[in-house]
Amino acid sequence: RSNEVSIRGMGSGHTLILLDGRRISGSYNATVDVNQIPIVLVDRIEIVRGPSSAIYGSEATGGVVNIITRAAARQPEAEIEVQGGVGQAAEQSIQAMAGSAFGPLRSTIAVSHAKQDGYDTDIST
Repeated sequence: RSNEVSIRGMGSGHTLILLDGRRISGSYNATVDVNQIPIVLVDRIEIVRGPSSAIYGSEATGGVVNIITRAAARQPEAEIEVQGGVGQAAEQSIQAMAGSAFGPLRSTIAVSHAKQDGYDTDIST
C-alpha cells in the first residue's frame, strides 16, 4: 500500500518531497511513497504551501514537504513501536530503531513492517 502526498489539490506529482532538505526522486509516475520512511526516524515535518513553494521548481507547484529525521545517536539508544487492531480494515504495524556512536562515527538503523487485514466495506463513514 502506498501513501502519496498531495497539497492544495494539485496531485502528488506537483508536491515535492524532501528528506532532510534533499529531493527524493519518485518512482512510478514521479510520485514518492512516504511509507518507505519509518516514522521512528522522523523528528518533524515542515510544509511549505502556496506561491513561495515555486522557488523549488515545477515539481513544487502544490507545495513542499520536508521530512526532517532524528539526529544520529551520540550514545546507544533503541526504540520499538507496535500497533495493532482487529476486525475489518484492521492494521498491524511494528517499527524498530537502534543507534549508537563509535568514536567520531554515528549510526542509526530503522526497520518497519505494516499489514492490513482487508478493506473497510462500511461506506457510510
